[in-house]
Amino acid sequence: DCQEEPRRAGSFPVMDLQDYCSTALSSPNLNWSTMAKLPPIKDGIVPWMRVLASNLLLWRFFEPLMGLIIVLNSVNIGWTIDRELQNKDTKVQAACEAVFFVIFTLELGLRVLVNGLRCLKLLPNAFDSVLILVTGTAMVTEPLLPLWGSE
Repeated sequence: DCQEEPRRAGSFPVMDLQDYCSTALSSPNLNWSTMAKLPPIKDGIVPWMRVLASNLLLWRFFEPLMGLIIVLNSVNIGWTIDRELQNKDTKVQAACEAVFFVIFTLELGLRVLVNGLRCLKLLPNAFDSVLILVTGTAMVTEPLLPLWGSE
């Protein structure tokens, strides 16, 4: 069971993961007017950021937008492979990959901010975290490969 513990009185409202998922899936018409109001920033930046992140995750266009970004990332992967097979420069594709990496990292960060590390118990989030870790590792180590020699 992947539920968030109840928050103290006076803190921002947080749903457990099952409520969050059922709300996100069953409320396609959720809009900004029905979302939680941001607490005063004087109450702390973290509660303010959590409510903002929660509202963004529940925004009705968030999942479709992320789906579009996933499709664009897939196109970029195919484009990169095609250019590599033709021994062409892939600097543009590498820059696109870096942008997608940042977007996907921010998305997972929003989910962790709202639901805590327990959100990684959900298979899609766990899978995303592994992909982000592998991609980030590859992006850091790939430029270093020439330093280790070609042997």
